[in-house]
Amino acid sequence: MSRFFSFVAGSVMGAAVGAAIALLVTPYSGEELRELAREAAYARREQLEARMRELQSSRKRSAAPEEEV
Repeated sequence: MSRFFSFVAGSVMGAAVGAAIALLVTPYSGEELRELAREAAYARREQLEARMRELQSSRKRSAAPEEEV
């Protein structure tokens, strides 16, 4: 039981130290980081929507019967 307790205690201590270091060295405040993430997600969503429209358009063109001349 002693080894298990040591492992859990070490994991908790490591997580706490890692979180403290991350808070100290991050270049952005929480608000700035959330705004950057929001903007990146919005831009990626726009890219995916444009790609979906493009694929749907090409699918409709390929599904349409070809006209004989």
